[in-house]
Amino acid sequence: MEKIRRVLVVGGGVGGLTAATAFARRGVEVVLIERRPAFDVPGVGLGQPANALRVYEALGVLPDILASGFCYDHMCIFDPKRELIVRHKFLLGDANIPAFCALSRRRLHDILLAAAEKAGVEVRCGLTANEIHEQPNGVTVDFSDGRTDSFDLLAGFDGIRSATRLHLVGTAFVPRPSGYGAWRLQVPRPGYVRGMEFLQGIGSKAGAMPLADDLMYLFHIRPEAPDAVFEGEGLRNTAAMSPTSRRRSMQIRTSSTARSSR
Repeated sequence: MEKIRRVLVVGGGVGGLTAATAFARRGVEVVLIERRPAFDVPGVGLGQPANALRVYEALGVLPDILASGFCYDHMCIFDPKRELIVRHKFLLGDANIPAFCALSRRRLHDILLAAAEKAGVEVRCGLTANEIHEQPNGVTVDFSDGRTDSFDLLAGFDGIRSATRLHLVGTAFVPRPSGYGAWRLQVPRPGYVRGMEFLQGIGSKAGAMPLADDLMYLFHIRPEAPDAVFEGEGLRNTAAMSPTSRRRSMQIRTSSTARSSR
């Protein structure tokens, strides 16, 4: 880290915010760019396993995550009539770290963004890296707002259609449709859903993941045409994510196809 004094992190998701915070806490000057104009994250929810929770502990945000989410230590696979096939207990956790903690994607993002800003990360929204020019001791980046800046290191966390990956390896790993799509919906959590559930069907599966004491999400993974496109407008309810509004509203996130490259 002695020669790395200035870092550009591309992408403001979970990986980008976590990496940016880790760099900044080591005394590195960090600029994080995010293509979205604001952090109005539309995701439904994420399960965070013990290895991720240990990273959050090192960054000082684990108490906020555990207080915001739902901890569980098992998953169950059922048949289509919810008759139990197998119950699997996770062995990832220990006395201090639960095996899993799942929480709202928006809440997780808010926690990580606050940690990054507290650590001194400079966050620039509505910005992309148009061109990356490698230098002997770093990179020079042309940004979409017309500015050019230099960094000792560029770390790319810019998603499935990553411009950083394209720069590094070309089109060798472009995403390809797998023929499946994932539909997810937030709903109130009944008391009996206390771990991840899968209901296995023929050619598709459904299930649930608890996200909080009063919240979970349902998912349905099913075949979709490779060229299927579902416009997000009208499909997703963006009501405020307070406990009261969560009971009144449901949030849908769709993907036209699950991708074979992640």
